[in-house]
Amino acid sequence: MEFIFKVIVNFFLFIPAIMGIIYLKKIHHFFYPFILLLWTGILNEGIGIYTSYQHNTNAVNSNIYCLAESLIITYLFNTWKLFNNPKVYYALLILFPVAWAPENFVFGSILRFNSFFTVFYSFITVLESVIFINKLLISEQESLLKNAQFVICMAFIIFFTYNLFIEIWWKYSSGFSNSFNISLHNIFIAINLFINILFSYAILCMRPKSPSSIQ
Repeated sequence: MEFIFKVIVNFFLFIPAIMGIIYLKKIHHFFYPFILLLWTGILNEGIGIYTSYQHNTNAVNSNIYCLAESLIITYLFNTWKLFNNPKVYYALLILFPVAWAPENFVFGSILRFNSFFTVFYSFITVLESVIFINKLLISEQESLLKNAQFVICMAFIIFFTYNLFIEIWWKYSSGFSNSFNISLHNIFIAINLFINILFSYAILCMRPKSPSSIQ
């Protein structure tokens, strides 16, 4: 029952993803990587359901998705002109695969869920989001609550901060009851639902003109 509920919540991602396709011709191309991120997430969920039933694990596609997600989010922030120095952008594009590969093929296995890279790119995503919001506070003259970039960054901060925390918790915590760990997981599912609602709202806030991000 818990697995079915988790699947249903995860597929709420369909709502902003479909909205993104509907509004695709009306929004600025700066938001296209975000739409790609949504559909990549849906593809991962679909593959994950299949592999879970067929092989009792979705570790392989989850590990691959973590790498893809890190690269797409970095590309998204690059289109929003977060990186004043392009060398930082290209360094991240190289750093993520370099950090991902050893954990999955040398020190660990791609057949198991790996935590180090998840913690690493979650931290980078939160850092990128905070920096971008700080720049928006300087450049944006209208309400940030109606700014799609601000809403997306806030969603990233909420999701990846908890994602970072829960990965560290599962990796190093011990001596706590299963019911407590299940509660943490249920909170994660609830946050996932809230994030999908924020993403849907962000789609509605997207404008056809160039975003007011860093010019």
